[in-house]
Amino acid sequence: ETQPCERRQLLATSAAVAAVAILCLVVFIPATDFGKRKNSWNDFESILLLDVGRVAWAVAWAVITVLCYYGYLPLTNAFLSHPGWTPFVRLTYGAYLLHPLVIKLAAGTSVQYYTFSGMEVCYRFIGNCLMAYASAIGLWCLIERPIMTLTTAGLKPRSIQQKIESSNSGPALESAAGTGESSEPSRGVLPSSP
Repeated sequence: ETQPCERRQLLATSAAVAAVAILCLVVFIPATDFGKRKNSWNDFESILLLDVGRVAWAVAWAVITVLCYYGYLPLTNAFLSHPGWTPFVRLTYGAYLLHPLVIKLAAGTSVQYYTFSGMEVCYRFIGNCLMAYASAIGLWCLIERPIMTLTTAGLKPRSIQQKIESSNSGPALESAAGTGESSEPSRGVLPSSP
């Protein structure tokens, strides 16, 4: 019985290593088209990275997600599910939706063409992230949270008092009226004084 378990653990570890390797490959392979070898890729290589790279990125993260879900990567799961990530989780979708607007706004209001240096790219990356998350905070405060509050209020269950009143007027009491007992279990409500 231990062999299938060991085999599954080995397979899970291999899948995790392959997924991390694919993620690193997708991130670092574009560096082969910069510097002294700038623009050395032909159209096929560029299209291959754009088409296959995004699918490979998604599949690699899906593998890591499934391995975390089934408990094969407990340290990764503990890190990714830490409560400290909660604010970012709530804002990430808003930042994802708003970042193209932030990028286009920055590009549209630029007074010169972009120049690409390490510091320039780093500065734009940090600025775009900060502006996208700041916009996501505004979106969350002005739209998402009020809608969540309204939805929660609309779906809120009836109050306990309403449940007690509706259960006291139900057919169970009428059928048990002759015996003096209720067929429903007591809900811990004190009887009213006569």
